[in-house]
Amino acid sequence: MYRKASTIFFNLTDSSLRNRPLFQELDYFYSWEDVKYKASEIFEHIAELKQNQSELEKVLIVSDNTFFVLSSFISCWCLELIPIMPNGLKYENYENILNDKLCILLENSETSAGLPSGISQPLIKLSPRKSNNPLNLDFIKAVKYIADEPSRELAKTIIQMTSGSTGTPKAISRTLDSLYRENYTLYDLILKKIEDVDDLKLISTVPNFHAYGIEFRFLLPILNNICSYNQMIIYQEQLKKFDDTEKYILITSPGFLKRLDSSENKLNIKQTVSAGGKLNERAFQVVRNYFGKPIIDILGSTETGVMAYRITMTSDKYMHPNGSNTFYVLNGNNILMHEGSGRLALESDYIPNEFKLNIPDTKGELHAVFVSEDLIELNSNQNLRVLGRTSRVIKIEDNRVSLDDIEKALLDLDFISECAVVPSYDSARECTVAMLVLSDQGNCFLKNNSKGKLLMHIRKSLHGIIQIALPRKILIVNEIPQTPNGKTDYQRIKESFGNEVPNH
Repeated sequence: MYRKASTIFFNLTDSSLRNRPLFQELDYFYSWEDVKYKASEIFEHIAELKQNQSELEKVLIVSDNTFFVLSSFISCWCLELIPIMPNGLKYENYENILNDKLCILLENSETSAGLPSGISQPLIKLSPRKSNNPLNLDFIKAVKYIADEPSRELAKTIIQMTSGSTGTPKAISRTLDSLYRENYTLYDLILKKIEDVDDLKLISTVPNFHAYGIEFRFLLPILNNICSYNQMIIYQEQLKKFDDTEKYILITSPGFLKRLDSSENKLNIKQTVSAGGKLNERAFQVVRNYFGKPIIDILGSTETGVMAYRITMTSDKYMHPNGSNTFYVLNGNNILMHEGSGRLALESDYIPNEFKLNIPDTKGELHAVFVSEDLIELNSNQNLRVLGRTSRVIKIEDNRVSLDDIEKALLDLDFISECAVVPSYDSARECTVAMLVLSDQGNCFLKNNSKGKLLMHIRKSLHGIIQIALPRKILIVNEIPQTPNGKTDYQRIKESFGNEVPNH
């Protein structure tokens, strides 16, 4: 089995891997040979379009079928085009990158969500299934050309879109060289200590189209020749279809974990990885009851890749730097500190130079770092704890208030199992409002009392803790809205409270 020398084109042209199962849909398998034929079919369609659109530079790939996505990537690279993975199918998530130099490749299937209105770019619709067409000779030449010189493959790029959960979505370009080097560190973190890795299968509850999905659901199994399930798992009921005698890796998010019923039959999951948001106590209860072993909790972003991780069953553990990453705290004077509290600044080889700033440390030495919106506590051993986000800090009556701190205080109440707090306006004064998921105790209280009394009870319980920022309104729901990435969708939550909620 290939490890750190493995790349996509290396595996694609390795005859010993030709018929190795790479993706699975229940009892149906796709091999590297199937990928080659599908990529050749896609290559022909895009090449035909390119003849009439000579300015074509990028291809927006709208699919969450891993077999189709890999085949599409390969065909784009063979045509010297750049594949783009949109973050969901909302038009506003990628309208700023749509132009005359782009076409759209759409998975044409019953499960495909299709495209939003307002799209005028050339569109290619193809089945995500195996291709029976003969191999295109130009495609074979292009594959050989790239495979013969590894540097050609490493220079290929993927454009990913940030989620836009805290701002305007951005297009981030990553080279395969950067993605591969980062992924090789993930082998050491996730797979190295597992026996019989060759027999593992990967299940994912996250989509392919964001940074976490690309590294963990997409590249991790492909580079390590681990068979992965082709479609994303959305509901726990889908897990019942899997063979409980097999061994699995689960790539998931806090949103899925907290919905797991620990009383259901359990699969033989050797390793669980979570990213995309904060793991609350409900999620850690599932970790302890369902998995009975620590999970790998990831901190990262589209711009930085994997920044840090922790292997834990509880929420109080610090995170450690991934690979050769180095952490700093950026203080109020824009000086890098080696410990303390403040904004996270990261020094990493995986970050594109365009996102780095040259900032001095306490000795005046400049460091090229990425400055994150994460607020952290950093100790002298390079271990960190995430405190919140700068975008989640607002001013109320000239006082700085952390919306994340309000959420933590709410979650300490017995009546509440989940919550999300956003800023609002009340009589021209900024305040906060909260969306709540009640615990069994909270629902019992609400059966015998009005929502107004529940709000009064919550405000009374928090009195003296966050007095100035007590939620003025509450909205009780069964589930907190999430983005496709599994993050809390604060924009949708703002919209739920109406026009009085600001968008900053």
